[in-house]
Amino acid sequence: MALEADGTKHEVAAVPADVVDTNGAGDAFMAGFVAATLHGASVGDALKAAAAQSRVAIESQHLHPVLGLASTAKA
Repeated sequence: MALEADGTKHEVAAVPADVVDTNGAGDAFMAGFVAATLHGASVGDALKAAAAQSRVAIESQHLHPVLGLASTAKA
């Protein structure tokens, strides 16, 4: 949910996810929101992007699947 300065309220549904680790979910959400906003997304679309990015984080053991690949490559 997001509220604009004029009181406009935006809501998006939670994205279904297979939770592995909740570490970093909030940071991933904010990063997704800011990135989408900087690319010109509306508040509603930025919230959807934020939820999608948060899903990536919580479905990964190491905040992002790429980080997991890096640790297995060293083994």
